[in-house]
Amino acid sequence: MALNARQEAFINEYINHPDSLAKAVQAAGYRNKNPHATAATLLKHPAIQEGIRRQRERLRDTHQVTRDQLAIMLLETYHTAERVSDRLEAIRQLAVLYGFWPDARLR
Repeated sequence: MALNARQEAFINEYINHPDSLAKAVQAAGYRNKNPHATAATLLKHPAIQEGIRRQRERLRDTHQVTRDQLAIMLLETYHTAERVSDRLEAIRQLAVLYGFWPDARLR
């Protein structure tokens, strides 16, 4: 199923702002009172899930970054972070990276 322009825009905005679903929805041109509900609906759409996967794969290939390299960077961040919150965020990101803490938005 082909995606429309707003759905394509949502994929791009989601990739650019994965921590702000509302911002991604609004930047893609959706106008409603509940952008989080719109994001939840969009993220369940199989073609959008595939589009996000393709975009992530393209970025990974473009930047030549592997999962192991990301893990090393996160571990370095954990060991050098001065704030506890930064260490906790590095742990959370490692857990997501290894599938221990799944990104529920893509389920």
